[in-house]
Amino acid sequence: MEGLEEKTTITLSSSETSTNPAGPRGEGEESVTGEQEGPPCCASTSSEHDGGGPSTCEPRTGQKPFTCEQCGRSFNHRTNWKRHQLIHAGQKPFTCEQCGRSFNRTDSLKTHQLIHTGEKPFTCEQCGRSFNRRSSWKMHKLIHTGERPFTCEQCGRSFNHRSSEEMHKLIHTGERPFTCEQCGRSFNRRSSWEMHKLIHTGERPFACEQCGRSFNRRSSWEMHKLIHTGERPFTCEQCGRSFNRRSSWEMHKLIHTGERPFTCEQCGRSFNRRSSWKMHKLIHTGERPFTCEQCGRSFNRRSSWKMHKLIHTGERPFTCEQCGRSFNPQNQLEETSADSIKVVT
Repeated sequence: MEGLEEKTTITLSSSETSTNPAGPRGEGEESVTGEQEGPPCCASTSSEHDGGGPSTCEPRTGQKPFTCEQCGRSFNHRTNWKRHQLIHAGQKPFTCEQCGRSFNRTDSLKTHQLIHTGEKPFTCEQCGRSFNRRSSWKMHKLIHTGERPFTCEQCGRSFNHRSSEEMHKLIHTGERPFTCEQCGRSFNRRSSWEMHKLIHTGERPFACEQCGRSFNRRSSWEMHKLIHTGERPFTCEQCGRSFNRRSSWEMHKLIHTGERPFTCEQCGRSFNRRSSWKMHKLIHTGERPFTCEQCGRSFNRRSSWKMHKLIHTGERPFTCEQCGRSFNPQNQLEETSADSIKVVT
């Protein structure tokens, strides 16, 4: 109708998300608004659409007529376009009744609820490992096949997951679309952004059933559980060494290849570990993100920060094997032979 301004707020109702008169949708898709889906022809004002029923026309192959005005991303379905806009609007209308966490997609809510029920309906036929996410199950199967179907056009690096490829491409563009509202820090990964926000809230939603230790990262929780099971599923094909962390396995393989993929843009120094690369960059920026709560002294390395805290606790983890004398980081270790000192764990 003429004279009415288009509303920017995206509203959702239970009826619009629970039913679909046109028939079943693909997995993970739900109606986000009552507007018609499909390419622009579906938004036609012809009489066959006046009754509010869904259009029967299909989008042309490869056509993506719906474009986000804020970031330029395009979609082939109005549903996906509307759902994407919730990211920019910050709307999360679907809330978990058990923990209060909210989501902008009903399928994300349903997947999240499996955390509380413990249900893992997707099982790998080769190794028996089960998952609560279909995407994780599909991703896991590629470990057995070795398939990496998604390749970066700029550097040729291949991935076994489309999302990993999309995230990798942000390295070349430098784009960091996810920004923390509290501290302004930006990220190129949604998962990193979500995990970062837990620092401000202090939330640790993943708890180990065996020892009660809690984590703010699902990956840390999954890795921690391997301590109890003793499982080391990642094995180096060259030397046979096995690991309980994929990241450790990936880093280890660089020893054999000699590859150092992380390079400092300022001085050109390269590293085979992302953590070492990140720590090195702090030398140029002068940033010291690790601060002692007791005395306020700050450090640019987590290891230095942890060592410093031993001064306040009085812990002396370094012991001389010859005389039994123990030290903390502030002791003059030069008084004894460096070969005689070991760390007590």
